[in-house]
Amino acid sequence: MGNICQLQRYRPVYDPVTMPSDPTGHHREMARTINQLEGAYTKCCARPDKVVCAVRSWSELLTQFCMVPTEKSGASTPCCLKEGADRNACFASRAIFPNYDREVHILNLAAVSVRELDILCRSPIEVANDGPTRILATGLRKNCCKGQTAAKAEKCAAGERAKLMNQACKQQAKEWTDAQGCCKTASASCFDTKYLAKVKVIAKTPNDLQLKQF
Repeated sequence: MGNICQLQRYRPVYDPVTMPSDPTGHHREMARTINQLEGAYTKCCARPDKVVCAVRSWSELLTQFCMVPTEKSGASTPCCLKEGADRNACFASRAIFPNYDREVHILNLAAVSVRELDILCRSPIEVANDGPTRILATGLRKNCCKGQTAAKAEKCAAGERAKLMNQACKQQAKEWTDAQGCCKTASASCFDTKYLAKVKVIAKTPNDLQLKQF
């Protein structure tokens, strides 16, 4: 429930009009249902009985989804052929991100590739670690995100990484504490292993992904 409420602003809102065209309207119906569910979650997150409210809203909206004409739901969704608790369990078993953590990423910023940049360049974004990781992420977002080919973006990222140690150690006394002692050893590998290897990043999921929740 914490992820449902705390990460809501990072989840996409789907525009049914821009969904992939299909003769049944299945994708548009999924988009509408997901948007309705997010609206219900917003209300539930403000209530003391958050979990009860969320489970009830989820179940009710799945029922509504399965009540629309069969060509928009049931034909493409076997779960709609079930009823009650069996239907809910079916949908739950098909969830790709049952913990609502699709927006949480663990990135290796010691060797930034196009994959890491794709996530870091999204907005909004939150870098959970302080110090060197935040300094590097800020530099990457400022200098390596827009108007770059993949090759140039990776070269830009390598440049940002190369100057990180000097930048971080200059700011260390005022803005962060070097608990790992990397500035004392002046070791780039220390930064890589102690600070950059596993960085938790929360980033908005683009709303142009294929809908697979149902």
